[in-house]
Amino acid sequence: MRRRSINRGFTLVELLVVIAIIGVLVALLLPAVQASREAARRTHCMNNLKQIGVGMHNFLLVHKTFPTGGASHGWPRRKKNGEIVGYKDQDWSWAYQLLPFIEKQAMYEHPDDDLVAGTPISTYFCPSRRPPVALSGGIWQSHQRPRAMNDYAGNAGTSTEGGSKTGARLGMGEDGMFAYKRHGIFAPESVDDGMSNTLLVAEKRLNSRFVTTECQPSDNDGYVGGFSDDVVRWGVVPPALDFDSEHLSHSNLYPANYQFGGPHPGTMIGVLCDCSVQTISYSVDAEVFRRLSVRNDGKSFAHDAL
Repeated sequence: MRRRSINRGFTLVELLVVIAIIGVLVALLLPAVQASREAARRTHCMNNLKQIGVGMHNFLLVHKTFPTGGASHGWPRRKKNGEIVGYKDQDWSWAYQLLPFIEKQAMYEHPDDDLVAGTPISTYFCPSRRPPVALSGGIWQSHQRPRAMNDYAGNAGTSTEGGSKTGARLGMGEDGMFAYKRHGIFAPESVDDGMSNTLLVAEKRLNSRFVTTECQPSDNDGYVGGFSDDVVRWGVVPPALDFDSEHLSHSNLYPANYQFGGPHPGTMIGVLCDCSVQTISYSVDAEVFRRLSVRNDGKSFAHDAL
């Protein structure tokens, strides 16, 4: 007489043990996976800033100067007899002026201002924060049609003359790399402190709550916006990590609205005038960061202090 074989399955206790083990493994692996993804995003961000730096040097080869900071925010693209005026007279930002030098000539020349202003430029977005996006809506909306935003800002120096702490801007950029267009256009020889010692473009600090949903005060004119906190930031205070809050009001815009910073834990990423990409700690000494943000004060600093 044959003995009947018995197929014994998992007991409930054994199943729970297996599930618990899987849960522990996932808990152990998840931080490593997240860290790996953030490392990839940081590398992408650094590549974006490198492209911007290379584009700036191509701009230099043609024009012998860096772009201007543009004119007041909200102004239309400047044209004469239907033709786009050159960078010296252009009211739109450095980020618009740079388009032909980052392989966006067709966008630069497109006759439709709304289309140009509303088309996201992927190079101008940090993937740790958001995908390329055009935003509208919210209490800080400043244009009827969506504006393509940007995550990188030009260095407007440390001057506070020409604006108040709660005003639309701080200084006019005279001691930085991008100035309001009537206040200076800077050639390499004007960078007295050295191209490798002066910040050119870096990430800007934003309120993370609204970066993909609606406008905020420094994210409403978009990448074409003239000389404003959308496209320039100041080295008056050190950079800081993105924050999460309700909308800022006119009474508390300073300093967050004017700071460099970003979404990466621990450090912000920037590109210096010599086209080298640099990480900068949020704990950097305020005086060291101020010196990095001024092109002509004659004061040195150690790069390892960044």
